[in-house]
Amino acid sequence: MKVKHIALLLPLLAGVTACTTHPVIADLEEDKVIVQGSANDIAAVQAEARKGCQIHGREPVSISYTCVDRYCSLRRYLFACKPPAQSPLSATAPSSAPTQTTTAANPAGALWDGEWLAQAGPWQLYLKVDNGTFTGRARYTKANPYDVSGQILQDGLVAGRVGSSGGASWGSLSGSFPSVSLVQNGQVQASFELQKKI
Repeated sequence: MKVKHIALLLPLLAGVTACTTHPVIADLEEDKVIVQGSANDIAAVQAEARKGCQIHGREPVSISYTCVDRYCSLRRYLFACKPPAQSPLSATAPSSAPTQTTTAANPAGALWDGEWLAQAGPWQLYLKVDNGTFTGRARYTKANPYDVSGQILQDGLVAGRVGSSGGASWGSLSGSFPSVSLVQNGQVQASFELQKKI
């Protein structure tokens, strides 16, 4: 009798699984789209990103992803939405490796070079920018600092990684420089207006 009940439930479970793995747009702005989807269906994730960016007449460029579950089978993919003339249509798919990756092109050069500081509530952020590449630290009150690294594109779009002291990925840094946000698991933890250190 139990086998009969399990056989009746299998089609229902398959339908639930299919619904949960279809990519969805989790966040959409003019210059970015975040798509949550399966690590096994990059083409569908890219199709959702294209739909989101096309709302503003733009094209998606893969920036990074963060793992939603501990097996990294469900991910949140960050895409920049670029005007068609600036965006390569053949943007490569995010890597299938289980760590967060960041890719960027067209560094901003010396435009943003220097040291930048900001504070937002209990959060502090320090970035040192050199030829469009940045490194730095983010700190929550007196806790151990998080390492920050990434790039600033020519249009000021930020693509960064925030790692814990042990090197594991904590989240990402994104925004339009000098306005940036620390993001963890798709949630903004702090937003900053960076000021150049003189």
